[in-house]
Formats: sequence, structure tokens, C-alpha cells
Amino acid sequence: PQLLPSMFNHDDAACRRSLSALGMLDAEVLPRLVSLSGHSGCGYLQFEADEGEGAGPWAPGADAFIRLLCPDRAPHLVGLFLNACKTERIGREIHRALPHLAVVCWRGLALNAAANTFSKAFYTALATETNCRVSRAFDAGRAALLRKGYKEGDPEDFLHGPTHPHKDRAKRPADWRACPGCN
Repeated sequence: PQLLPSMFNHDDAACRRSLSALGMLDAEVLPRLVSLSGHSGCGYLQFEADEGEGAGPWAPGADAFIRLLCPDRAPHLVGLFLNACKTERIGREIHRALPHLAVVCWRGLALNAAANTFSKAFYTALATETNCRVSRAFDAGRAALLRKGYKEGDPEDFLHGPTHPHKDRAKRPADWRACPGCN
């Protein structure tokens, strides 16, 4: 069973739904937390356009989220989890307009394994702790990252540049995954 409402998850088909899926916020669906997972470009979440809206992905600005997540439409909403790379800018814009929301986002790249580790602990805290606040769930996710040995900060600061020999897949040694700057 699904314990927390999530309009999008890691399933490719669900990630491709457009932001219009959030239109389901009405009197019958009043989530405490909305989670959007996927990919971002230039700090904005990217979605595929609905059929008839044009081809290719589109990246709604903060205003689109603000209109959909405002207290009039989502009166019980206390948190928003933007689980995609470099979503801090849009997260800050949303938080400025909706300061009652706890917004969780990624400042830099979100490596899949790190995002999964964080998300699992984040959602476990929300699902198992009575009246768990988003800030407490965030702390649980952060603690899980640190226990697994992830470093805080933007992974781009730790990864090799484009000329590193392991970047060429044809020339990678068998043990390239042991290279700290590659993983």
C-alpha cells in the first residue's frame, strides 16, 4: 500500500506525466506532502507535455507550482519534496511564496544511489513516526546518507573532469568503480 501521496515516483511512466496530474488536488485528495521525483534542467523539474500540448519536455516555473500548491487548493499541505538534481532555485522560489511549506530539494546533482538512500529514510520516518515533521524526516534522510559514507556538498565538486581516463568507456579498467572520483 502507498503510505504517502506522491504524484510522481521513480517509475518512468509516472515521471512522464505532466504537472497537470497535480490537478487532482481537490476536496477528496488533500495530501500533507507532495513528492516530485524525476529529472531537472537548469534548476526546474522537467515533464513531458500532454498530448496536444506540443512535443518534448517542458519545465514549469515556480508560479505554476505555487498556484497548484497554495493553501486554497491544498490546505493540509505541509511539505514539498523536489527529488531531482539542482532544484534548490525553484524550491526557494516556492518557499518564498508559500513559507508555510517545508521544501526539500537538491542543491546540486542527485546521484541515484544517494537519492534512493535519502528517500528511503525520509519516507520511513514520515510513515513510521507519529506526527513526524518534514524537518525530522529530512534529518533522518541526511543521517542515512552520512551513515552510508556519502559526503555533503555537490557531487560535481568531487567528480573527475571530462578528460579523466575512466570517462572513455572503451578504455575503462575493470576496477574503475573503485575510483572515488568516478562514483
